[in-house]
Amino acid sequence: EQQAKDHEEFFQSVLETSQASLRAPRGAYYRRPGESGSEAPAAAQQVEVDGVAYLYDQGVFWLATGPPFIVAVAPYGAMVDKLPAGAYRLPGKEVPRYYSFGVFYQDKAGKFEVVKPAAGTLVSYLPDGYRTEQTQGKTHFAFGETRFEPVFVQGVLVYQVIEP
Repeated sequence: EQQAKDHEEFFQSVLETSQASLRAPRGAYYRRPGESGSEAPAAAQQVEVDGVAYLYDQGVFWLATGPPFIVAVAPYGAMVDKLPAGAYRLPGKEVPRYYSFGVFYQDKAGKFEVVKPAAGTLVSYLPDGYRTEQTQGKTHFAFGETRFEPVFVQGVLVYQVIEP
């Protein structure tokens, strides 16, 4: 029991140092969902998903009902013209998929669709603004509708997408 407690404390200390600001690619632009601004992003792409209007700029989705303009979690099905800086390709042989700050993109004929990730997908960092959950004594993290569990792969802490 003490060993399990020590392991959990160690695990938590590692997690605290793995915030997006520390592990995300350099030069990437990011805003946490819920943040707001009084002006719309200057070069934003207009995107509509299920009748809701968004502005997309460098990987950030803003509700287009402002001011104030509020940062939203990326909606599944959104089609954008380009990936944000720092997005990286996920391993796999199927259609190319990319990851950036909790958002998964799939290449669709030169555009990029926000998609739900497959269970088992591994990412190197979580976005700031994730929620911590305890389920059956295990720590999980949620961002939007996506849930992750921390795992070590060859001694490196990564996050694996799990089923809801």
